[in-house]
Amino acid sequence: MKTLFCFLLKYYRKLHNQLLLIFIQYSIIMEVRFIDNANFFHIKDIEKVSDEELYNNLLNEFPAWLTEAKTKGIL
Repeated sequence: MKTLFCFLLKYYRKLHNQLLLIFIQYSIIMEVRFIDNANFFHIKDIEKVSDEELYNNLLNEFPAWLTEAKTKGIL
């Protein structure tokens, strides 16, 4: 039991450190970037999503991004 606990603790520490590094890297990237260009949405079953719904989700933030890019002189 003690060996299992030590193994799980070691695994948890590695996972925690990796997640912390990812968070720090993401934070640094977000400070450097002028505009957030990533949008995420959840799809339970891709086979049940229509093309129209998929493209609407993919392009949902594009008008706001385009406006912000023009305001900041990127476009």
